[in-house]
Formats: sequence, C-alpha cells, structure tokens
Amino acid sequence: MELLVEPVIPGANATFFYDGNQDLTGAKWIVLDIYNDHPNGFSLNLVLQATDNWNWLQTESYWITPGAHKVVFYVGHINEHFNDVRRVNVNWWFNQETKTESSLFIDNIYMIK
Repeated sequence: MELLVEPVIPGANATFFYDGNQDLTGAKWIVLDIYNDHPNGFSLNLVLQATDNWNWLQTESYWITPGAHKVVFYVGHINEHFNDVRRVNVNWWFNQETKTESSLFIDNIYMIK
C-alpha cells in the first residue's frame, strides 16, 4: 500500500486506517514492513479502535528514518476488546518541514501470537 505524503510543516500528522471487524485475541505483536521515501524521519504508532464504543487502544511510537524497516508493535499489554477491533489506524507525526511530496509504503501487515 502506498501512502502519499504532501509537503508538510513541523507538527503535522497523517492517519491512514483500515475499517473492518478483526479478532486479534491472543496477539502479542503487530508487524509492518515499511519503506519511508520521505526525506526526513517521522514518529509512527498504531491505534486500534474497538467495539461499538470505539475504545482507543494505542501502541508506543517509533522513530522511522528514511529507508526500509520492519516495525514491531508490542500489543500484548492490550487485552481488553481485542476480539472486536473495528479500525486499525496508522499514525505518523512530522518534526521537520518538507517541501516535496513523498511516499510511505506499507507491506506485509501481520500479527504474531
């Protein structure tokens, strides 16, 4: 999946999401293969929204430099509502201004129990 990033100012953020009922019961890690075509690094985390109440389940953030990465988000501490995840958000924040368009490529999203 290619996510297009337009020019940004410091402090800007972007969110891309997948909607669909997911049962992540027993998951310990969620893994994303990422290629950052952006000239600067950025902070990246996952937010899972669950149940009809849209409970907010958030991972810690990781600093992603330009290039290829395998990012492993620990989710073993999140036990509530994991059987009814409704949305998976990929969030990132930019600390530096960028004047050109770039892309973030995400591939091979999977969970490890």
